[in-house]
Amino acid sequence: MEIDLACLRHNLAVLQRCGEQQQLLGVIKANAYGHGAVAVAHSLRETSVAGWAVALLEEALELRAAGIDKPIVLLGRIHGADAWREVIKHAVTPVLHDREQVTELAQVCRVHASTPLAVHMEIDTGMRRLGALPRDVTDMLVAFHQAPQLALVGVMSHFVASDNVAISQTSHQCDQFFHQVAAMQAAGFAPRHTHVANSAALLRRLAPTCSMARPGLALYGVSPLASPDSLLRPALRWVTQIVALREVSGGDTVGYGGTWRARRRSRIATLAAGYADGLSRALSNCGHVLLHGQRVPLVGVISMDVATVDVTDLDGSISLGDEVVVIGSQQGRCGHGSITASEMATWAQTIPWEILTSISQRVSRVYVSSDAGDEPGLGTTCGGEMDC
Repeated sequence: MEIDLACLRHNLAVLQRCGEQQQLLGVIKANAYGHGAVAVAHSLRETSVAGWAVALLEEALELRAAGIDKPIVLLGRIHGADAWREVIKHAVTPVLHDREQVTELAQVCRVHASTPLAVHMEIDTGMRRLGALPRDVTDMLVAFHQAPQLALVGVMSHFVASDNVAISQTSHQCDQFFHQVAAMQAAGFAPRHTHVANSAALLRRLAPTCSMARPGLALYGVSPLASPDSLLRPALRWVTQIVALREVSGGDTVGYGGTWRARRRSRIATLAAGYADGLSRALSNCGHVLLHGQRVPLVGVISMDVATVDVTDLDGSISLGDEVVVIGSQQGRCGHGSITASEMATWAQTIPWEILTSISQRVSRVYVSSDAGDEPGLGTTCGGEMDC
């Protein structure tokens, strides 16, 4: 898998323009959506990204161990004294979701923190997963008043469907969020950071008065919107190769279960990629890959380690070791083709997030840097960097 770091920098610049004066908290959970969290964080170290957001404490600790010193916001819910001690030790900024977490963390801080620990708070405005429901916010603020060991520097929420312009719930969530922020300010809290916008909301310029936005998918060049943003540049190109070629007769089946049957004498190529690498079984008999710049269909059930394609109609010779593109572009003697993560998700009846994060560690990551993102005004670390 080739990851173009210049594309990451380009996408960051595009998103920064969408966010205008907002700081960007880059979402780097799930190994940076399959792109490699440590490499992504290092490559954007000297840009305007204000900090990183992760889902797990282990993800935060991996970044710290790799020398990433920018602020890290831990979005997921954790508990237990051992976990909180790691948060304090490695200067991770946790998001707190209920009163119990506030009380528990404050008790640990009394022993292990010499200064107030910066934390963010999540308000559940509609997702119904994590965060304080609006009716519980006041109770949670009372807990914060009783916990001087904690500094409430940020407040966040999460949109249910910001990618869908037909759903009015987004504006309702915004109203709820800012109503609660105003209530917090009236109660004597002044969080420096407010953030609710994800990639879709940022591209649509929703919640522009927040101080911060959390781009994830778009940072990697994949648009979450039905009408993709052509300015984004996919950073990932996944390639494999042909490891076997064979002729099959009309009537022969290919793969487990015999789900594909040749209607004529056909040429089948076996690829060194299977569902253990992230090539979903849902693509069996419906997906495509690129060979010599031309699309060829995946035929038969995708196995754990290999997949098969029908190359009967491909012009010219085919050899063992020929490059096959699973995601990305390819220029070859048959033309120029491209397959996106979004298109693959459509074939598999899922979402591009799952396609990207399913690419396993068996697929080696190779980092390159083209000239795609080297443009004026990209931005360097600035005075507006997060202070949590």
